Amino acid sequence: MKLPLAENIGEIEKFIYGGISLMVLAIVLAVLCIIVFSITGKRIKKRLTKEYGEPEKYGLQTLKKGDR
Repeated sequence: MKLPLAENIGEIEKFIYGGISLMVLAIVLAVLCIIVFSITGKRIKKRLTKEYGEPEKYGLQTLKKGDR
């Protein structure tokens, strides 16, 4: 089954639109990964703090948000 719009699009335009759609998909997946990793990172940090205490207790330094 052919789509009516696909008949009017040339081969080069198919590559262009396919590339654009892949870039959009990559951006969406990157944002999703950032959200998931930030949530799991907070959970891991809470769990490690609960099990081992604060990092300063062991002479370790932590980065603050403004120190980057």
